[in-house]
Order: sequence, then C-alpha cells, then structure tokens
Amino acid sequence: MWAETFPFPVAIQEQGIHLTAKLYRRSSVRRKHFLGQVHLGYDSSSPEAVEQWKDTIALPEKVVAVWHRLSAS
Repeated sequence: MWAETFPFPVAIQEQGIHLTAKLYRRSSVRRKHFLGQVHLGYDSSSPEAVEQWKDTIALPEKVVAVWHRLSAS
C-alpha cells in the first residue's frame, strides 16, 4: 500500500486535462520495473477515478482522498 497526497492546482478552464501517475520499482541493478498506473480524468476507465476527478474539479479547495488499484496500461 502506498499513501501519498499530490496537491496540484486545476483551473475550471482545464477540465479537459487528465492526470496519469505511473509507479516504478528500481531493482538492485538499477533497472526500472513498471508496476502500474492510475489515470484520473473524465476519460478514465474506472468509475471511481471519474467521480474523484469530478469532485476535484467541482471543489478545488477540498482534499479528495480515494484509493485506486493500479492498472497495467
């Protein structure tokens, strides 16, 4: 599990943007291994991610905390 907060400003004019967070692990030989990603935005395939994005746009001063599963793509 990984609990981290990422504050970032989103203006009402920027509703068409999205956020993709990718998680990597470094091995002992310094190779990066892709673990998964989370895609937030109106075009997300996860209903929970779309709802979080709607809440973020509607209430920009409110901290919206949601756990997401990592996807492979």
